[in-house]
Amino acid sequence: MKMSIPKVCIVTGSSSGLGFLTAKKLVAKDFHVIFACRDEVKTMSLLQKMKEESGRSNFEFMELDLSSFDSIRRFVDDFHNKKLPLNLLINNAGVHCKTFKKSNDGIEYSFAVNHLGHFLLTNLLLDDLKRSSPSRIVIVSSKLHNPNVRHGNPPNFKWNLDEINNEMEYDGMIAYKNSKLANVWFSYELARRLENTGIDVIVICPGFVPTTGLHRDVNIFQRYFMYYILSLFPFARTEDFGSECEVFAAISDTLNGKTGVFMSDMKETRSSEESYNVEKAKRLWDLSEQWTHQNI
Repeated sequence: MKMSIPKVCIVTGSSSGLGFLTAKKLVAKDFHVIFACRDEVKTMSLLQKMKEESGRSNFEFMELDLSSFDSIRRFVDDFHNKKLPLNLLINNAGVHCKTFKKSNDGIEYSFAVNHLGHFLLTNLLLDDLKRSSPSRIVIVSSKLHNPNVRHGNPPNFKWNLDEINNEMEYDGMIAYKNSKLANVWFSYELARRLENTGIDVIVICPGFVPTTGLHRDVNIFQRYFMYYILSLFPFARTEDFGSECEVFAAISDTLNGKTGVFMSDMKETRSSEESYNVEKAKRLWDLSEQWTHQNI
């Protein structure tokens, strides 16, 4: 009797919040899930508990630090050594920094992790996804990339590293919004480049989830306000619902053959007008290749 090969999924930032719940739900759906995270001790503790509770073992930890291009390349090399297929890539990890800091490669941290890290990771795994097609890439963005969604100043995307790395004019919320706009541009351009390859690209907003680890860089009073006040507002979403949005985008048969679409609350919707600018998406792609040293 021929043994079936399990479908393999990589979920970045899956040691907490939406990423952990999304990965856990995919484990329950018989995917072999790779928890791609920075913190080995934390993640292994979670996985051991999950194994004891579920009796399952169709998952594993692999170290990945999206703020380091070297770490991303090591991760991909290690993944290739496993000789596994790759049916699903969920670029879930995200950070929102209140204060300015740089990645290991000297780039503003939010942009480096949220966009450039996932850009490099995805490109290095494209051949794996093509060999396993039909396959899918899910990129987690946010409605905050849209200037019509009011929450502080609108995005103000910069096109050179000196401006991106300008600490004197740093605004953490604008940096986050810029990275989320980059996510959408990347998704749409990736979908165009992967046309007729059997790889679908879905970009989603899982909604505002006050309790997610994305907001770890806040003080105790802000955390209390987010957990116990903002979570009661109608625009807030639970971690469970946010993870359901990710799982739906990842495996729903209704999305087969759909690519280059933006989804919110499990429904296709329009992203910002600027996000449909093809020339800007192509420009960002070219710059991202330079900044991640893909031609070296």
